[in-house]
Amino acid sequence: EVNEIPLKLKELIISNLTLLVYPLAPHFAAEVFNKYFDKEITDQIWPKSNKDKLNNPTYELVIQINGKKKHAIELNSGSSQEEVEKICIEKFDINTKEAKKVIFLEDKLINIVI
Repeated sequence: EVNEIPLKLKELIISNLTLLVYPLAPHFAAEVFNKYFDKEITDQIWPKSNKDKLNNPTYELVIQINGKKKHAIELNSGSSQEEVEKICIEKFDINTKEAKKVIFLEDKLINIVI
């Protein structure tokens, strides 16, 4: 038994895809849109993006020692340097207190120079 895509969702997908393909292949997109919807593609509005879904609540923190990647872990965005250093100590047994220098780039990486 095959689950079929609901008609409205299928129409939305075809409509948005043909509108997005239109600048690259206008004749093809116009033909598909016209055959499926019996309308002109040039009368349609460009699909709008949902800005709320563009922000990722997590990121991959890269843990480097002397500039070489040693570990990576997924954390919540906006983690402070203190939280990241605590994770380095607890999870990876990397003592940041004895380091010569700690370089922290928020939501990107921590580089521990020993």
